[in-house]
Amino acid sequence: MCWWTWAGFRANATLTAWLADVVDPLQRPADAYVRLRHDVTGEEWAQAWRLPREEELPQVSAAAVRGLRFSAALPDDLATRVLAARLADTDGARAALSRQVRWETEQA
Repeated sequence: MCWWTWAGFRANATLTAWLADVVDPLQRPADAYVRLRHDVTGEEWAQAWRLPREEELPQVSAAAVRGLRFSAALPDDLATRVLAARLADTDGARAALSRQVRWETEQA
């Protein structure tokens, strides 16, 4: 199940962090959509969408941390937070959350 945001990778990565309870944990964000859990209900979606965890930052890979300039001089947790903050697009994520959403499920 996908939420087609058309918000871009950075905004969708931010939304993935904010809406972690309803997002598929095995999928990476894409430019055009955020993949939701296959079993998420409309009620769960509405709850997560109304109360996003805006303090959360996107996940970054260990390879990205190693590729950070001067990463050897930074503790891993600090380097991870720096990259996550750079990756986040809070304005884009808030804009996506401000749009009207239509919930549709496939009928079997």
